[in-house]
Amino acid sequence: MDDVISLIRMQQNNFTDTQNKIASYILDNPEKVISTSISELASACNSGVSSISRFCRSIGFIGYQDFRVAMAQSLVDKEKNENNKDADSTSFFQDNAKHIFEGNMNALKETYALIKEDDYKLAASYMLEAEKICFFGIGASYNVAQEGYFKLMRLTNKIALNMDVHAQYAFAVHMSEKDVAIIVSGSGSTKTIVEIAKLVKKTGCKIILISQFIKSPITKYVDVTLLWADNRRLEHEGKNFSIEIGPYYVMDMLLTQYFLDSDGEGENSLKKVDRVLTMHLY
Repeated sequence: MDDVISLIRMQQNNFTDTQNKIASYILDNPEKVISTSISELASACNSGVSSISRFCRSIGFIGYQDFRVAMAQSLVDKEKNENNKDADSTSFFQDNAKHIFEGNMNALKETYALIKEDDYKLAASYMLEAEKICFFGIGASYNVAQEGYFKLMRLTNKIALNMDVHAQYAFAVHMSEKDVAIIVSGSGSTKTIVEIAKLVKKTGCKIILISQFIKSPITKYVDVTLLWADNRRLEHEGKNFSIEIGPYYVMDMLLTQYFLDSDGEGENSLKKVDRVLTMHLY
């Protein structure tokens, strides 16, 4: 596993209450866990040894020992990254730029580790077969949807997007089994977007979800989920800000797969649009 901490955070919505207690303890005490026996960890979490073993298996490890080795490696990798930072930097601007760069790189690496080729190919096949592709998103997720809309506009004209929530409800009820909805929702728990997904599902339309979580209120309505790593917050000089490059990377991956699988149609469309746009350059 590339990053055990990210793996745990990504699956937190899917944990039972007992597993969440275990996860919280591990996230709060990662260094302590690697030198803690399974019985000691069980006692610290007020749970049983069997619960610890089930937790480890639920996130993809054979058992506690396998998990502990992977956790130790994750911490070693993290320490190496920290040691590589320029301790002599005196420039606030340079230091801030480095923090943002490293945060974005880590977010991309973690999202890359979540990529499943079959899911992207399935999603692209839905889009290629669709009569209409409609984008949905609320708040910051709308920005990701809009980015996807503008990029896909260069490859096909069968797309739709509207920032207004009421318009998105209208789009939802007018979808059909021949269409595809691309929904962007980090949490998958925003009531409005879940309601929109429910309406879309009733029409028989295929739904592609771009999200941070494997399981959330919206996932029961979707056909395929493309994951990005949990948005991380960077702390610097007493302030913090979020890194949100992950969903844009996932959107780019999806549209690239669509382009590659379009048998030249996307390339022809792209050339037509580029010719027109080139005419407007000085």
